[in-house]
Amino acid sequence: MKVAFDVPEGDHVGFAMMTFAGVNVMIETRGNANEPPALQALSRQSRRAVVFVEVDDVDAVVAALKGAQVAVERHTTFYKSDEITYEEPGGNLVTFAKIARS
Repeated sequence: MKVAFDVPEGDHVGFAMMTFAGVNVMIETRGNANEPPALQALSRQSRRAVVFVEVDDVDAVVAALKGAQVAVERHTTFYKSDEITYEEPGGNLVTFAKIARS
């Protein structure tokens, strides 16, 4: 496993992406200060898992999940990712993201 990149949060790592055999795994601390305030608050609750799914078309996800519980409204992150987060029926958070690649 190789660390592709990490993002500091104060004196520790707040977010990291690791790769192995073509698979990317992204992990972050609960309540990561780099996230939007709404997601920070929701992810502090220990019962929740936060899943990050990279997609090709966020508009298609929004259309497919019309009527689903939006936890964090659609926004663009500091790392140029178009994201929206839903709460699935079990209470976990699922973020769908299209990352701008330059």
